[in-house]
Amino acid sequence: MENSKKIRKRGRPKTLDKDTLLNVAMFCYWKKGPGNISVNEICKTAKISKPGLYREFGGEDGLMRSVLVNYEHKIFEPILKMLESDRPFRNSLEDLISFITNVDDCQDNPKGCLLVKMRESQSGLGKETQIQINIAKRHALKKYEGIYLNDFLSCFRILPTALSSNKLEL
Repeated sequence: MENSKKIRKRGRPKTLDKDTLLNVAMFCYWKKGPGNISVNEICKTAKISKPGLYREFGGEDGLMRSVLVNYEHKIFEPILKMLESDRPFRNSLEDLISFITNVDDCQDNPKGCLLVKMRESQSGLGKETQIQINIAKRHALKKYEGIYLNDFLSCFRILPTALSSNKLEL
């Protein structure tokens, strides 16, 4: 005989929306800097309890690490995809410069790069966050190397043709 009853967990049902909390925390850390905002402020902004945050992430260090992973997926990867496209490098670079220098008059938008801000205050951050910062940095450098090496080599593929036809534009 199978027991068809579901075992209920004790306590209150979970109401914390992890994605919303990660986005709120990412925005707060990005806008104010990781050393200039407290967990209490993040909880207040996200309208969650501090124990709920600690239950979900184990503390501020776990939250910051998760925020960096979220930042990589939502912000950094799309930027890298701009550069990896099959379009001419110049067009990709123009898109990137436009994206980076896009000045929005809205004062609520964070400026700069969250990864850079976290790297600048890395010594004051937790171990998990420091590890994630180094992982993100290595990942970004590897991607940039691949992108630029590919573009550099593509220049050498077209160079002989351009030289032989005297159509080299400088």
